This record gives sequence, C-alpha cells and structure tokens, in this order.
Amino acid sequence: MVEIGPSPVLCGMAAKTLEVVSKPKKAELLHIERDHDTVFYMQPESKTLDNSSVVATAATQGTETQLEESTKPTLKLDSNPANSEPPQSPLQQDVLETNAPIVDQPMSVLDVILAIIAFKAKKPLGDISIQQSIKSLVAGKSTFQNELLGDLQKEFGNKIPDKAEEMSLQELASAVGSSGGSLGKCTQPLVARMFNSKMPGGFSLAQTRSTLQALYGLGPLRQDALFLVALTMEPASRLTSEAEASAWLNTVAQTYAARVGISYVAASGSSGGAGGQGAVPAISSAEMQKIRQKEIAHIQQQIQVLARYAGIDLLDGTRSADREKTVSAELQSELNRVQAELGDEFMTGVLPQFDARKARHFDSYWNWARQDAYEWIQQAIAMCSSDTTSDKHIYLCNDTRVQRLKNCANSELLELLSGTAKVLRTSSNSTLEPVVQLVDTLHKACQQALGDMPVYCELSTPMQPKTHISAEGDVSYTEIARKDEPTYSAFVEQMQLAALNDQVPSIHM
Repeated sequence: MVEIGPSPVLCGMAAKTLEVVSKPKKAELLHIERDHDTVFYMQPESKTLDNSSVVATAATQGTETQLEESTKPTLKLDSNPANSEPPQSPLQQDVLETNAPIVDQPMSVLDVILAIIAFKAKKPLGDISIQQSIKSLVAGKSTFQNELLGDLQKEFGNKIPDKAEEMSLQELASAVGSSGGSLGKCTQPLVARMFNSKMPGGFSLAQTRSTLQALYGLGPLRQDALFLVALTMEPASRLTSEAEASAWLNTVAQTYAARVGISYVAASGSSGGAGGQGAVPAISSAEMQKIRQKEIAHIQQQIQVLARYAGIDLLDGTRSADREKTVSAELQSELNRVQAELGDEFMTGVLPQFDARKARHFDSYWNWARQDAYEWIQQAIAMCSSDTTSDKHIYLCNDTRVQRLKNCANSELLELLSGTAKVLRTSSNSTLEPVVQLVDTLHKACQQALGDMPVYCELSTPMQPKTHISAEGDVSYTEIARKDEPTYSAFVEQMQLAALNDQVPSIHM
C-alpha cells in the first residue's frame, strides 16, 4: 500500500491494525514522502533488495513493526530516506540553504508609513527618504499634510504622537512602535479599491493571494507587505486581461523581493542530489492542477448530458452573468471617469453618513399638539380682548395650523378642546365669541381626522409673475397672487377648464 499525502497517517493506522491481528499479515506500507526512494525505485545499488516484498510482522511486545525481506535475512531500514543518501558537499548545502522556504514575516511600521505617503504623493517608494519629515515632504501644503496625518491616525490609531509632522519618518516609526503585522483601516480599503477598479474581472484579491502563495512562496504576512508595494505601483487604468494583471503582479513581486532582499523558489521544488544523480521526479502544482482540470471537465460533461436529458439550460445563469458583467463594466467605467474628475477626497466626502442604528424616533407629538392648541387659543383670547382688530384674522383663520393639528389629532387633544369650549361658554364676555367658534372648528376638524394617517396639504397662495418696465427702461419683477385662484385646488381646476376648452393653460413654475 502506498499512501499519497502530507503525512503517513494511514500507514500508521494500518501498522497498528496489523499488530492486533491473530496471524501476521504480509503487507508493504509505504508513504510517498517518507519512502520516496523505494516508491520510485531509486535506492542505491548497495542497498537494493532482491525482492521488494517486505513483511510487516507484529512484534511480541506490540511496539515496533519489523520489515523483513522475503528471501534474505532481516534488514532494518531507516524510516527517513534522507539519512540513506550520501553526505552532501558544502556546495550542495549552500544550494539547499539558498532554496529554503521564505520565512513569513510581518511588515514593519516604517514600510506602512512609506507606502501611505508614496501612494498619496503618487511617487515611487525609492523617492521617499526615511530621514525626511512629513512637513518637508509636503512642501508647505497644509491640506496634504493634514490628509497624511489623518490617514496615519486611521491606520495606527492613537499611537501617532504629537508633532508627528516634524519627526523624520524613521523617528515616527520608532515612536509608533509595533503594528498588528497586517493591513489596517487605511491600507486595507485602498488595496481593495485598487483590485476592484484596476484589475480585470475574475482577478480578485483572494485569487492573487493564492497565486502569491503557490508561485512565489509568500505567506499571508508577506503578501500584505507586497500589497503595500503594489499600492505605489497602481496601474493608471483598468487592466483588460488576466495576462496583463499577471505581468503586473510579477513586476510588483520582483520589486518587493529586491526591497526586502529575498529570492523566490518554486513552491514544488525538488531536493535531489547534485550533478543530476539521484534526481527526484516530483509532480509540480501545475501538473496536479492539469489533472484536476481533466477530472472537472469529465464531471462537467456528465452534468451536461444529464441536463440535456432533463431539459435544463445550464447556460442560462452564464448568460445572465455576462449581461450583468457588461452592465457592471459600464457602470465601473462611468464611476472611474467621475472619480478621475472629482478626486478621491470628494468621493470619500460624499459617502452616506446615516446609520440606521443611530436613528431616534420622537413620538411626543401628542403633547406638542395640546401645547400648540392651548397656545393658539390663548393668543386668540388676547387678541379679542385687545382694542386692535387688524390681526385678528391671523389667529382666527389659519389653515396651516389647523392642518398641523389635524395630523396630530388624538383623544387627549379632543378632551382639551371640548373642555376649553365649555369654560369659554360660561363666560359673560361677548368678545370671546370668535374664540369659541375657533375652538369648535378645531374640535370638529380634529374629530374628523382622528385615526387618519398624517397627510401633506399645499396651502400656500398660488402666485403669478408680474414684470414692470419703467419709462427709463428699468425692469422689475414681482410675484402677485393669482386672480380668482386663492388656493392650489382652484388653480388646478382652472387649468382643467382651460384644457377642456382647447386653450393653452398658463403655468407659472
């Protein structure tokens, strides 16, 4: 039995099973990595076995599995194939050390600061000196300086010290200390926006991370550091194909490697000897991907046959997705033009600020309605008791206030109005009769509107334009009330009459 996998789990389980059986069972338990040379028939000639059949016999103590050769005396083999290989020369050791996997390390605070400044300034990373301060880099542009400090505070929080703009970038990084090692609240949206606006469809951030892991051997922390470099190398326009995106990603990866001093090795590299002797034939990830694709293609063919038999159109969703993709590309193109015209600052500033969780609902209208009604009645009493009569119609005939009370009508308001009317009728002052009529009108209107939903009524006076030209040629424009149309309902009726009589209605906007 040959187990293919990262570790010999099944081999261990099979060995334990053979230990507990009543009779010894002949079986060959091999693992593709642990017994690599045996599986591929690459053992040295001095240790080649005449017969590859090995007996796995349960020991009497049940603690060790012995490997016996069927035609020769017992030969105990080292479970680690690397130990059976001849000693390596110093040159071979140097090569292996050079091809060691890349250690996953978090990005430094200085790298984040340099990337943010270079991105905002639209400069390469090499043009930003760590000995310069933000104040010297912005060259007196206070708005740009405040924007940089705001982005740094968004990224690092309250770790940004006072007078940060006067420190050198190296001193600022030391003052901030350490970071979480991953993209923060400022850099993460920038990277996401870059992939959404500049990468072709299907070339997503998750796919890019998989590519960096498989082809370049970069872990999640180094991937974040590479994305910082990518921000400073953002394409000027959207890349149209995945080939262009892959070429751009390779350029970014090489630039990052040159900055941090690393070299890439293939993720599926072999560990054979020098001089072509003992070369290990390994299956690369690309070959494994091809095999997997063949399997998927075979499964898809079976699905298509079943779909045709069932009368199901498998391409219906694809066509809809293509249409949505076309519409999305057009909308994204329009958005890119707007963003290029107005800038990132404007686009960020017009984002909605409303949060439904912060909404407050005020339901004290019932109390304000009683207060408004009581205040209106007191104003009407004071006006009727005074000698002046010029403004009485304002307090006694106000449709806007009546409509507002109707929208807030409730049983408590009706009790207030009915009680006030009873008190006013007991008074012997004849001047309060208009006030009693006002209270009765309000009570009747609110009683009719009780239980109805609030509505909006346009109660303003319709106006019409009036232009006057003086003898000197001066033109003056005013708006006056429309004749015989005191309300908008009368205005609409007049328009309808004009339309019925084949006349062109006079509309003032």
